[in-house]
Amino acid sequence: MDEAHWDLEDIFGKLKDEGLQSAASADERLIFLWNLYQGIQTKLHTTRNELEELRQQQAEEMKEVESYVAHIRSLTEEREALTTDFEKENIQLRAELAEMHNQQESQLKEVEEMLDQEGLNDIANSSPSEQVAYLLVERATLLEKLDMLENQMDSHLESLSSINRQEELEQIHKTLEEELYQQRETMKRTKETLSKAQLFPVKNPWKKLFGIHKNADKLSADRSTFEEEVAKEKKKKEGLERDLEEASHRLQMAHDEIRKLTEELLIKKKEITELDLLELQKAKQHNSRLDKEILALRSRIKLLDSERKKSSEESEISKSESAEKSQHNQEKTPQDNTFLHKRYQLEIEEKECQNKALLHKLQKLQSKYDETVERNEELESILGETQNQTKEQISYLECEVEGLQRTIMNLEAQLTKLREKSDATGKDQVMEHHIKKGVDLQQSSSLTNECKWLKEKQTSMSAMLLEKEQICHQLEEKIESLENEMYAMSIALAESKKKSEILQKKINEGMGENQKLWEENIHLRQDVNTTRQELQTKREENARIKQEILNMQEKVPRPQICADGAEEIVPNLLAGDTLIQQQHEEIRQLRQDLHRAQHLCSSAEKELRYERDKNLDIKKQHFCLEQANTMVSAELNQLKQKFANVTATCLKLENELEMKQQRIKEMELEVLKQTQISKVQNNWQEKLEHEKSQAHEAEKKILELQQQLRASQHQLQLVQSQVAERKHLEEEMKNVRENETALRTKLQEEQLKRKVLEQSCQDLKHQMGILFDKETVLTRNNSALQHKIHQQESQLLNLDDVQTVSAKERIQIENTNQKLTEELLHVQQEKQQLHKEYENILKQLDEYIRKYHEKELRHKAKLSHAKEIHINEVNQMDLYIKQLGMEIKFLKSQAEKDQQWISKITTENEHLNEEKRILLQKMNEHEAMERNHKWDLLSAQNRAHILDEENRELQEGLLQLYNQVSSLDRVLKKIKALNIEEITNMIPSELHILHLPKGSFSANGIPSPSGILKAIGSTEMQNPVDYKESLSFSITPTSDIGYLNVSSPGVAATSPEPTPNEGTFSETVQTFP
Repeated sequence: MDEAHWDLEDIFGKLKDEGLQSAASADERLIFLWNLYQGIQTKLHTTRNELEELRQQQAEEMKEVESYVAHIRSLTEEREALTTDFEKENIQLRAELAEMHNQQESQLKEVEEMLDQEGLNDIANSSPSEQVAYLLVERATLLEKLDMLENQMDSHLESLSSINRQEELEQIHKTLEEELYQQRETMKRTKETLSKAQLFPVKNPWKKLFGIHKNADKLSADRSTFEEEVAKEKKKKEGLERDLEEASHRLQMAHDEIRKLTEELLIKKKEITELDLLELQKAKQHNSRLDKEILALRSRIKLLDSERKKSSEESEISKSESAEKSQHNQEKTPQDNTFLHKRYQLEIEEKECQNKALLHKLQKLQSKYDETVERNEELESILGETQNQTKEQISYLECEVEGLQRTIMNLEAQLTKLREKSDATGKDQVMEHHIKKGVDLQQSSSLTNECKWLKEKQTSMSAMLLEKEQICHQLEEKIESLENEMYAMSIALAESKKKSEILQKKINEGMGENQKLWEENIHLRQDVNTTRQELQTKREENARIKQEILNMQEKVPRPQICADGAEEIVPNLLAGDTLIQQQHEEIRQLRQDLHRAQHLCSSAEKELRYERDKNLDIKKQHFCLEQANTMVSAELNQLKQKFANVTATCLKLENELEMKQQRIKEMELEVLKQTQISKVQNNWQEKLEHEKSQAHEAEKKILELQQQLRASQHQLQLVQSQVAERKHLEEEMKNVRENETALRTKLQEEQLKRKVLEQSCQDLKHQMGILFDKETVLTRNNSALQHKIHQQESQLLNLDDVQTVSAKERIQIENTNQKLTEELLHVQQEKQQLHKEYENILKQLDEYIRKYHEKELRHKAKLSHAKEIHINEVNQMDLYIKQLGMEIKFLKSQAEKDQQWISKITTENEHLNEEKRILLQKMNEHEAMERNHKWDLLSAQNRAHILDEENRELQEGLLQLYNQVSSLDRVLKKIKALNIEEITNMIPSELHILHLPKGSFSANGIPSPSGILKAIGSTEMQNPVDYKESLSFSITPTSDIGYLNVSSPGVAATSPEPTPNEGTFSETVQTFP
């Protein structure tokens, strides 16, 4: 009792503290407690809503953080993969460079060894271009000597007509054989040394340089044969020179085209690499900008969230303070609740709606931002793919170019082989020459076709490159458009940020206005209280004034008073009337104010009643929904029971089908017995007509069985339709959870379908009864047939004597019996086919029934699972309702934990940003390494290009030398016009010239063709001795090879009509030091 008393005293003390008067009645206390309960419920509802919102926000933030972390991890993985790929490529490139260096060093060593063997140590230290130039010059001198000797031999053969001609020719022949033998030995040595070299892909290219002529092997002693061989050799030589010139011209064309293509490829590669670098730089800059914008947006979003939380907390605090103030005012003045102004409430609701709209806009902007981020990621992946594709295509084109170069090298090798073959076969007969010439022409045509194919391939490659460039341009345009979109999106985001800031300002202003409105409400309430007090005071004054007037009227005398007294009373009465009128006007104004306040209070009371009615309606609806759930659960239980009944009926049907199968087997046995009876009857020849009738009856029975089978097939179709309907029912049962309102209609449909199924079952039972009746009829027929058979046996015993007479008739009957047996066999085959079809139908039925049972079991399992889920959900809801009260207590601790979690996330983000910066630095270093490698590759390509140019210049020098040889031939033809005596005097001097030592062809001195021309010019005026002196070669003492001027001014003077080749190729051959 004491504890209860103390508890009651504590309750009363708290109520007094909150504003309840001690003299209040029980009804007032209940009203006060009810108001407190409602306020607490509203607070609980608001707190729950806020808790749910906070949880949703936390979940969203966690999702964002997880997505961001996953994105960063994926980026790190991609970068690691890229770094590994780049390292592998660097290792491969280094290995290739090492191999190239080793090959070059091995080739240089081989060349130096060859030159040391031949005694050309001075050339070994010089460049390869100088070495080639030296060898070309030696070849030119040898060719000139051979041409001179051949021309001299021709002139001797034509001019010599005396008796001493044969002796001179024999001497000349001996000398020539000796010289040719010496030259062959020297050439064999050079061949053996140079065959080991592998500087060029051709097997023996030095044959082309040294111009071996093996014309002197087959010189015979006979004069006629010698002249014929000389003429043949001239013709062959002319043909070979023409072929060589054409082949060299074609090779030059091919080389020019290859160089052009290589230059174009290099230019395009440079352009592509520059474009790739620019695109990579743009993409990196764009990604950095996006990262910065993302960080800025996230920081701003966090600030907005923090400001929003702060504003929500401030609004809650202000609401709680205003609610407490209003409660205090209500307790002090219980009639103040009726004076809330409707306009203020509407303004507050409008402000709240605006706040919600602003939040919705912020969410939309965030979603758009996420979409832009995803688009950027997709674009980055597309850029990476395009770059990889371009790299692959470039590598493919490089491989094709290398393949073309290899084919060209092979073609050059084939040409060299052809030239060697032509040189080797120069001494064969004319027919062989023609045959080989045809082969050469075919090969040259094949080479031209291959060149054409290469040109076509080059055009196709150029077209492919153009297409690739177009694709690159399209991708660049797409990237530019996407960048423009990103820029527009960034502008839109900036505008949205500005709008959000403006909206936040408006929200803050609205909150300030709300506070002002609350303060104005409080002031208005205070004003209303003051006006009431003033009204009360004025009413008291009015009552007092009225009493004074009445007293004055009682004291005033009748109209018998004199005129002096009346004049004094009249002004006093007028002043009292004016005061009374003023007081009445004030009272009217106060009444109007009271009416207005009462009207506002009535409107507020109506709104409160309307809200209470809404709450009651919601509660009723909730109760109705609960009742509907209970009804649905009951209906589900009923459906389960009905399904169980359906399964029982299906089992019954299965049993009936098994019985039918057994009966069918019995029928088959009876049919077999009937066949045996028919065979026995066939033995009897006199009762054929009766057997025919039995056969007709059997056919009729078969037709009946066919009809029965058709009926059973129809029943199977009905069963299949029923199975399909059951499937449809299962689908409807699945949709029951989603559409509770559609259950009743579906249940009605299911009831109708079940009625149809029951009707079908009844029809099946009726058909089974008909089958039973047919079976009884068949049994009766069998008994009658057996009785007839006994009668026939008795008759047959009496008719044995008649068989001898009807022998002829038996023959005819046997024929008819054969026909009937064939017909019976046909009927039996049809019967077997029908049996097989019936067995297949039974198997299908069994499969359908098994599938139906499996589906029913699955459906039962699903229903049990759904029941368990429903029970678990109900239990979870109960637990959730219990946990809500506990969660309110732990809100503060959770808020602290959330702050700690946010701090951890920020630290992790900072750590990840540092890792990102480190990775970016590594990427930049790696890109710098790649650029250095690319510069090295470009330098190697430039060196190769320079070597190609040197080869081209050497070929041009060869062409010039060929032109000079033609000019020298012309000069020699002029010499033929000289006298025979002068030529005989010139021969020994020339023989002395031919016996030069080997040192004349060393690097210490190079013979100049100008001396030869001067010697030729002096033959017309001087003696043979002078001729020898003039033909001596001018040997220069210079050891280093510089610029070689092979052309001579004397040629232009002696040649009367210069050819265009002479004009174009009479330039100086410059060797590269």
